[in-house]
Amino acid sequence: MKFLKLLSSSAYFLIIIAYRWAYSTDGKFGTTLLLALVDMICVISACLIINRILVPRLLFRKHYISFTLLFVFNIVLFSLIFQFADWEIHLLRGTMTPRLEELSAKLSYQIFNSYIIMVIGTVFGFTIELLTRRIESEKLFEQLLKEKTEAELNFLKAQINPHFLFNSINTIFFQIEKENKNARHSLLKFSEMLRYQLYDCRAQEISIEKEINYLKSYVELQRLRKEENFEISFQCSDTVREFNIAPLLLVSFVENAFKHVSNYTEKENTIKIQLDKEKNIFQFRVYNTSEMNNVNRQYTEGGIGLSNVKRRMELIYNGNHDLTIRKEPNSFEVNLKLHL
Repeated sequence: MKFLKLLSSSAYFLIIIAYRWAYSTDGKFGTTLLLALVDMICVISACLIINRILVPRLLFRKHYISFTLLFVFNIVLFSLIFQFADWEIHLLRGTMTPRLEELSAKLSYQIFNSYIIMVIGTVFGFTIELLTRRIESEKLFEQLLKEKTEAELNFLKAQINPHFLFNSINTIFFQIEKENKNARHSLLKFSEMLRYQLYDCRAQEISIEKEINYLKSYVELQRLRKEENFEISFQCSDTVREFNIAPLLLVSFVENAFKHVSNYTEKENTIKIQLDKEKNIFQFRVYNTSEMNNVNRQYTEGGIGLSNVKRRMELIYNGNHDLTIRKEPNSFEVNLKLHL
């Protein structure tokens, strides 16, 4: 992809040189080359703003009117910058003739001298960027499809008949003494979680209410494994309801927190899980304290463990999600925003 961008940029630069030389007013190649360089800088700057800011923040989030207006504004802005630079270059090199001064004041000259080049350059750069993103997305999709197929084959090889599994769980449940309510309750929660994974998660999307119930069950089971000096909080706003989400998208972040949480004896260990929704933005935050020598391990090992989730988000919520991971000497935090 980098080679394609480099090749297209080089070809466009040669076209600009040829265009400037064809319409040169002083016949000096040095002036032509300098103007072409300024042209290229303006075009690249405009393309960077469009491709790195406007495309992911507006176009991919379907804010088409805002994207179009800022796209046009971007072209006009850098066209004006080039016109100013063009004027200054001619003045500094002593090539500003009365005829060129007269032409520079005409709108037709401004259009051919800067606006057309900026329009062609930015549209060309924008097209190349979309093309490369499309190719990368297709490669990512093929990779995920291959991994999914391999995972399904592996699952089929090791699959246990679900009916036999649930019957076994029921048998164990009734073998546990009635007085041992905690054990019975834990096994029941485990059965519900297993049923959710085997049946409900086959769909492409699941209601957020079911995903929240699954997270609560997971957290409740994990509480049993932790000692008294662990503060585990689960906060879910009332606004988090009535929308769908990809199944099992959030639990990997929670698993990562429980796996790498600190194990202090002299002070409290903390895990905080927060879910909120404002307008059409769903926010998910997981925070855990971590021992200093464990933070980097959580970042690297957790990064590997969460790689599939990240790829899923790129594929499903491409341009409509923001994932930030913040590591401190004694803490680790994940913030996820989904634009619904």
